[in-house]
Amino acid sequence: MKKGFILIMVTLIISCNTVMKKNKCISKVYDTSLIQKYLVVTDSCKTFEGYNNISYYNNSRLVMSGYSERNFKQGEWSFYNLKKEIIKGSFKNSQPIGEWKFIDIGNISWKNYQNLEKGYKFSFPKKWESSAFVDGNMIGVSNSSNQSEQDFFVSITSGEINELNLSLEDYIKSLHNRFNDNKDVKNLKQKKIYVEGLKDAYEFKYDTKNMGIELSSNEMIYISNDRIYAVSVIIRKGTSYDYSILKEIIMTSFKISKG
Repeated sequence: MKKGFILIMVTLIISCNTVMKKNKCISKVYDTSLIQKYLVVTDSCKTFEGYNNISYYNNSRLVMSGYSERNFKQGEWSFYNLKKEIIKGSFKNSQPIGEWKFIDIGNISWKNYQNLEKGYKFSFPKKWESSAFVDGNMIGVSNSSNQSEQDFFVSITSGEINELNLSLEDYIKSLHNRFNDNKDVKNLKQKKIYVEGLKDAYEFKYDTKNMGIELSSNEMIYISNDRIYAVSVIIRKGTSYDYSILKEIIMTSFKISKG
């Protein structure tokens, strides 16, 4: 499941369309920043260390709730499936902390990985550290070091823009064409997104196969003044919903420290 292209995650502040009326405490907006649209409900009367309580809904289904916002999570957050809370845990500056008790994948504590040279950080389950590998400008982490047993794989890659040997516009086009021309890639979706402090950012989502195994892939590209960062998360289809929650935690834990 290794990926050779680059993709990653930073604090997203993107367009939202205000909807419905406000009362004293509650406000509601549609967050259309990513391919997945959320209804975001904020309760300014319920706070944690000055951060408002916030809930995210997908088609009226509660997905997650906590404090601050999903790309800068603070305090305790709960994650839901089929209207039931299935996991909760704490964050500090979007990095998960403490031990989390997942339903299917067991108890998870966290490795907060930081690459000062490349200028980024992110978090992943500490017990996956033995599967981590570095290949040039990429770090990859999975729930298993045996590729045939991998249910979840995340890779983070960074590189200098001047190493591309083509314009950023042509690079994005070539990436799209690479996906589009791959007969194993299905349901390809692409969106340009706004990320405060960056030149450009893009999201790709698609389904694919590897060695006959059906996979769901979500990839983000972030372009700063002189570097490109990326995160790629691949999940084996039919696995536990715990991995969807892990994807949310890992992708939003990624932060860039170089502008």
